Amino acid sequence: MICSKTTKKNSALKLYVRRVLVNEQFEELMPRYLNFIKGVVDSDDLPLNVSREQLQQDKMIKMMSKKLVRTAIHKMLKLAAAEVEDDDDEDEEDDEESEEDEKEEEDKKTDNKFLTFYENFGKNIKLGVIEDTANRSRLAKLLRFYSLKNAKDLISLDDYIGEMKEKQEDIYYFAGEEKDHMLSSPLIQKFKEKDINVLLLDDPIDEFCAQNLGEYEKKKLKNIAKGDIKFGDEDDLSKKKEKKIKEAFKVLVDWWKKLLGSSVETIKISKRLSDTACIITTSEYGYTANMARIQKAQAFTNQNKQDSTYMYGKKTLEINPDHPSIKDLREKVLKFEIPPSEVEDTATLLYDTALLTSGFQIEDPNSFSDRMDRVLKYNLNIDRFEKSSEFEVDMSEDDETKETAKEEEANLDEEAVNMDDLKVETEEEKADL
Repeated sequence: MICSKTTKKNSALKLYVRRVLVNEQFEELMPRYLNFIKGVVDSDDLPLNVSREQLQQDKMIKMMSKKLVRTAIHKMLKLAAAEVEDDDDEDEEDDEESEEDEKEEEDKKTDNKFLTFYENFGKNIKLGVIEDTANRSRLAKLLRFYSLKNAKDLISLDDYIGEMKEKQEDIYYFAGEEKDHMLSSPLIQKFKEKDINVLLLDDPIDEFCAQNLGEYEKKKLKNIAKGDIKFGDEDDLSKKKEKKIKEAFKVLVDWWKKLLGSSVETIKISKRLSDTACIITTSEYGYTANMARIQKAQAFTNQNKQDSTYMYGKKTLEINPDHPSIKDLREKVLKFEIPPSEVEDTATLLYDTALLTSGFQIEDPNSFSDRMDRVLKYNLNIDRFEKSSEFEVDMSEDDETKETAKEEEANLDEEAVNMDDLKVETEEEKADL
């Protein structure tokens, strides 16, 4: 087998029957995700005078295709297993090593055959997980991702499961555009505190792959930007406290939901925030910020506007009851039966910033800018609706201008005296003559 970086073409295997070339590029033997494999297939069971139409419908061809796919996956699994064996051998060595030995180990890791293969054809494996349901579980063993605990090295799903907490039930993942942004996202704050690992999916195809995989080794793959999160450490006391908090913030939640209207599906108390006031998540069937960005980039994304609007609109505003901004907003809503307009601006601005922090786009940037301007005026003790007025400048002469004028007058007087002296000299010269 020969590996090729071509991803746009279908796989092209040459088909021979009893060493006689029948088809030079027979695409039906390999699925699209294995398009990098090239080679020769020689069969003794097919007739020499077979036509292309007969080949496409022949049961023998389908059997050959299944065996070829299984062989290809087996070869990749074998290559990945060799990587694991190499890692185990390295773990048995002494921990005390010199800097030169460490550099040599890094070079060995760099030259790892499977990682090199995965860098080139990882997208093909992920496409196979999406399309090939029959071999999905076997292909899932080949997947490699970065993680919260190790953002520099790729790990497998087996490695992740081996490091899971005792009460952890799900495999957590977070899809985004760049690792640095994901690592600083508010959505990941609580996972850092509880020392729970999260897979970082930074490839556009990764989220599609994880959604189609669904579960691995009876562990569900859970997107931390969707639905409810349960860390597995909840007890009766924490549940009672959560219930009390919900009751205390019910007035704020109801008022805020009425203010935002259809922009959000629901508002609830968050379990995943530590230092951020609020965040936007989506329901299990809505688009995450990453998926919305990918879908909007597609050429034919607006063919069915009704479906896309439904998917984009399933947003949830999660608020942090421990944050000072949320506490103050609650007090102001409780204090006023009808909260003033500046409170409405503050609440809406918190929602807008939550959209940006979560990776979504603000639908009306002009309204956001005007609202920000009003809130800043209010904080500076300025009338929120005060219009721009002309800046008044004192046009009277200042001291510097007066001194400059005096110097100019003195210069003019001196020049006049010089001219008078010159005239006197010329008259005396005329008299002498």
